[in-house]
Amino acid sequence: MPKRDRQPEHWGSLVPHNSMHGRRPVPLSRPTVVIGKGGDVRAPSNPHLSRHHIRLEREGDGSVYATHLSALNSTWLNGKRLEHDRRTLVEPCA
Repeated sequence: MPKRDRQPEHWGSLVPHNSMHGRRPVPLSRPTVVIGKGGDVRAPSNPHLSRHHIRLEREGDGSVYATHLSALNSTWLNGKRLEHDRRTLVEPCA
């Protein structure tokens, strides 16, 4: 029986709120994920995203932090605008 490559465990999902391709969840599995037109999770036709728009980092204790990377476009998380280059704890939403 051939060995299968073990797939990384998903720790969360990203659900785009204004995607041109629908609202399909994007599974997150790496400890650090950059979202943007040129990031790990890409949305090349979304005019609201920068090349490297936001970074999500999962810590060893399971907590997740978001860092807004774009100097031009805004990032909102759970109804609050993120400050540029400041790590913010991601609180689970209902």
